[in-house]
Amino acid sequence: MLGPGDEILIYLYGRADEQFQLTVDREGKVFIPQVGDITAWGKTLGQFKTEVGRRLRRSTPKPR
Repeated sequence: MLGPGDEILIYLYGRADEQFQLTVDREGKVFIPQVGDITAWGKTLGQFKTEVGRRLRRSTPKPR
């Protein structure tokens, strides 16, 4: 289970390759630029990964 102080590395590949090194804050959240806050506290790594993927798909503009 993730909790405050845990560090998470996120690698994004696609239009722009990016890497984020995030730390779960005291409120149990991490902030991903252009996505926003995501609650990590109490989630397994798999649950968090699923949530990040869902949020990234929502924040990605659809091609015309």
